[in-house]
Amino acid sequence: MTLISSALHVGIFEDHCLGGDIILKTGFLENSIEHSEFDYRNIAKEIGIDAMNHRLIKEAIGCDLVFIGKGELIKTSSLKAIKKSGSLVAIWYGDHRPKPEPWLMKNLGECDALFMSSAGETLKEYFQLGRPNRAAFYLNPSRPDIVDEYSEIPRSVEPPIYTAKVNPFMGEEREKVYEHLCKRGDIQIVGSPSTYIKNPLLRKLYLKVIPVEFIRGRRYIEKIIRSRFGIGVSSFQNVKYYASDRLTHYLNFGKLFLAYRFPGCEDLFQDGVHVVYYDDIKDLGEKIDFYKNNQELAEKIGAKGQEKILTEYNAKNMVKMMMEILLNGDSSMFPWIEILS
Repeated sequence: MTLISSALHVGIFEDHCLGGDIILKTGFLENSIEHSEFDYRNIAKEIGIDAMNHRLIKEAIGCDLVFIGKGELIKTSSLKAIKKSGSLVAIWYGDHRPKPEPWLMKNLGECDALFMSSAGETLKEYFQLGRPNRAAFYLNPSRPDIVDEYSEIPRSVEPPIYTAKVNPFMGEEREKVYEHLCKRGDIQIVGSPSTYIKNPLLRKLYLKVIPVEFIRGRRYIEKIIRSRFGIGVSSFQNVKYYASDRLTHYLNFGKLFLAYRFPGCEDLFQDGVHVVYYDDIKDLGEKIDFYKNNQELAEKIGAKGQEKILTEYNAKNMVKMMMEILLNGDSSMFPWIEILS
């Protein structure tokens, strides 16, 4: 195959405008690739998992590519049938878990490519365990097309913001950052309790009694835009190139983002130019205080970060890179590209 002209995109489409499959869909369309949606979770709810898999096999016939986001309900036998009919199969996987998920490892053996938001040893582990034909890092892409929709939202009129869930497998760095921000009292905390509770059982009980509201879509984007700047830390901070998609979300709308330094981060974004990295709690506290008192500089860095994410790391360019890797085993789209084959 020398050209991918049609793709059956198997993913989650009943989602907000920053959902991963929604963003990547725009990349396919902007690359003039005929795109069809297959919302596997909703279809499985309607007709059952087996019937969903049968329908997937039928709908894949004649498509150059079956492109799967997550795909925990997709059977390995379905992927074998799809490959037998002549389609390429690729999975994109943006999650990071303490251990590789068994369903994913089974399905990767039938994949022409895995695109993963982790690089280095983690990408290598998934490649060696799952044995796809190729595995490559991708960066969570941006959506330039939606920025103007939010141009009327007042900017930087609310305190700095931290948007992240409390999850049972988050690392020590995230736990400490969350504790620090709760105790400061001058940061908006969205998606987690604003009261820090160390004991996991008491935390779970607290969330049952006082549930936390999770906001998505327009309300989430408006919160980002109205804040002075964003603060981020991933569940895991020791993985090359891995950062939560919140980094992309904040930069997409021109917000300064204070990001916990992660391996290889300056290959992607320059410190003090596109984002601001911090190394520990003391460093974070000092930088929060500094940028609270230097809003003009915060806006300047936010604008540079937005320019970078929208012009270079947009969905069109990221999908183009993926298609080149699928077809040629290589791409020159970005200097940081990492491919295993």
